[in-house]
Amino acid sequence: MRILVVEDEEGLAESLRRGRSADGHLVEVAHDGRTGLDLALAGGPYDVVLLDLMPPGGRRARSPIRGSR
Repeated sequence: MRILVVEDEEGLAESLRRGRSADGHLVEVAHDGRTGLDLALAGGPYDVVLLDLMPPGGRRARSPIRGSR
């Protein structure tokens, strides 16, 4: 499964990446909404997007990411 994690707290993002990778998933991490949106639109399709709404650009990235499915 391809997973995109959008999380500005590096420790939490790394923990999510390690945990999901250990389960056999391909995980990419973005530390802000703009980068997450760029990855979702250019690098997709992702099966799951874990999106923290609080990082810079997080709320603005939500609708375009949803629309890319």
